[in-house]
Amino acid sequence: MSWHLAMGTGAKHTTTSLSLGMVELAELTSSATPKVEGGGEEEEEEEEEEEEEGEEEEEGEKEKEDDPFIVAAKSGSLTCKTTAKCVVRFTVGLESGSKVTKKSFDSAQVCKVDAEGNRADCKKAGYKKKMIKLKLGGKKGTPTSATGSYIGIVIRDEIEYVSESPMEVTIKE
Repeated sequence: MSWHLAMGTGAKHTTTSLSLGMVELAELTSSATPKVEGGGEEEEEEEEEEEEEGEEEEEGEKEKEDDPFIVAAKSGSLTCKTTAKCVVRFTVGLESGSKVTKKSFDSAQVCKVDAEGNRADCKKAGYKKKMIKLKLGGKKGTPTSATGSYIGIVIRDEIEYVSESPMEVTIKE
């Protein structure tokens, strides 16, 4: 048996002939095809490997559930005018340093906190670029009643991760 290899560079073509003896060819084909003994052992091994991979994926999901969020105010205080929009921002991260996506948590909120630490006026916050954001006020501006302390909350599997320190917001006329 002989094989011909053609290699071309531009207009010139070179042909090389390669001959193999029958013994060498038989060795090549026997080493290229796997031998199956016992009829189906390879299938069982593949199934076991797939089961192990499934278990590893489940462990990865458990690790994600155990990985707590870190919620922190972008700045300690924020001063806004009543004529301008005022946006409260909290950074969100995972303790392990893994990437946070919208699917990483169930919901995010920003709540106003009174002097005693009780939550009031909680509103759903948007998430974008590693931050939860809430716009205070409306189209006409921010009311002075929005002055106060705010905390950021991220909720996953009914567990709340609250920012350690509140953000102080002051609205000036």
